[in-house]
Amino acid sequence: MRCGMSPTRGVSNESLFYTPEGSSIVRRDSAGQETTILEGAALATRPYSGQVPAWVDEAWLNYAQANALLRVPSVGGSLEVLVESTGIVEAISGDACNLYWLETSSPGPAALMVRAIEP
Repeated sequence: MRCGMSPTRGVSNESLFYTPEGSSIVRRDSAGQETTILEGAALATRPYSGQVPAWVDEAWLNYAQANALLRVPSVGGSLEVLVESTGIVEAISGDACNLYWLETSSPGPAALMVRAIEP
């Protein structure tokens, strides 16, 4: 990892996703080729970890920004808002059918949330 590079946002079988300065997301493939897939994002890191919760599949990079879940094609393209959240998204994961996230609000316990993924 180069000096000054922010923590990883996501990893797929083919690529590493990261933000060099907190307002863009870059994909670095296994050959070392870098491609900016999103610019002008206001990526909100978690204070305790310094990372943005993210999950990558073959087609999408899903991530949390402020109180929302968003996704952008892993090869670049238009940003989509998936869910407007009422709490803070702490973690994201998924499978072939659903996106799962852990959401906290104050006061109150964390809640496991789920949303069907559309291709």
